[in-house]
Amino acid sequence: MNLHVFAEPTKKWPKVEKELQDIYNKKVKWTTGQNGALVLFTSEHCPFDLDWQLRMIEVSQWASNNNFNVFIINPYDENLYEQNQLQNMKNTAAKFGKNIIYIADTSSYLTKAFRTLRTPSAFVFNASKERVYYGMIDDQPDSNKKPNHKYLLEALTLLSKGQVISNHFKQTLGCEIPKENK
Repeated sequence: MNLHVFAEPTKKWPKVEKELQDIYNKKVKWTTGQNGALVLFTSEHCPFDLDWQLRMIEVSQWASNNNFNVFIINPYDENLYEQNQLQNMKNTAAKFGKNIIYIADTSSYLTKAFRTLRTPSAFVFNASKERVYYGMIDDQPDSNKKPNHKYLLEALTLLSKGQVISNHFKQTLGCEIPKENK
């Protein structure tokens, strides 16, 4: 029997001991914004990521416009999935917008720090660097259907208004990050 023990995703903003660069080789300022930070783990190949992509873009732009720093992290190696090539990431980054930082985590440094298991996964941190939400974007992985519950946007909206987030966790649904990348 194969037993897997998974660590819970991080509850605190991970300390970064090395210089991070985005997909354009620009140095990344690894910090929260005035209201906090949104960190999304996504890819260029996973069908779940692709189905949720438009809604991730909309929520990311909303967060950026409301004083959250936004980081998009691709935890997959392009050698495992060729769709995760740099040019594809740059094309997606252009859709997210210029204020959103896209990082290719080919060394799995951030993936390990966050202890995330699949994509897409969303993390929301307050300005004090405490995780206040982890989980799904919304309740509808099918891009052709309208979601009933927008979990991520709700958490960000409540946080931006200084209100209590009662729904801290929604189990993620998506593609497992290969063991080599965790």
